[in-house]
Amino acid sequence: MKKKLVMQDWALREDKTNKLRYDLIPLDQLKRLAEHYTKWGLDHWDRNWESWGKQYMEDCRKSAFRHFIQRMNNEENEDHDIACIRNIFAYQHLQSKLKKWDAKFVKKNSDV
Repeated sequence: MKKKLVMQDWALREDKTNKLRYDLIPLDQLKRLAEHYTKWGLDHWDRNWESWGKQYMEDCRKSAFRHFIQRMNNEENEDHDIACIRNIFAYQHLQSKLKKWDAKFVKKNSDV
């Protein structure tokens, strides 16, 4: 049974201790990230990076590091903080996808 909390008005509420807290993400930074994805989507194709593989992961890793160094050098020709984050997100997304694909491949071939 889920834990319930009694509020000051005596209403029962579900305990949200283990719930994700999206409200803690700074909205102005989330907007910067959305603007970067929008600009990136215009230069490339909106979501095509989601289907790329290990070579693109390596490119993302290198790009994230390059943007990090550019930020540390106070270069202001683009939003290097957000570009670094986008590359890290892409890397993590693809890494997660590849793990799922590898698991499916192993399971499929072990049934043979």
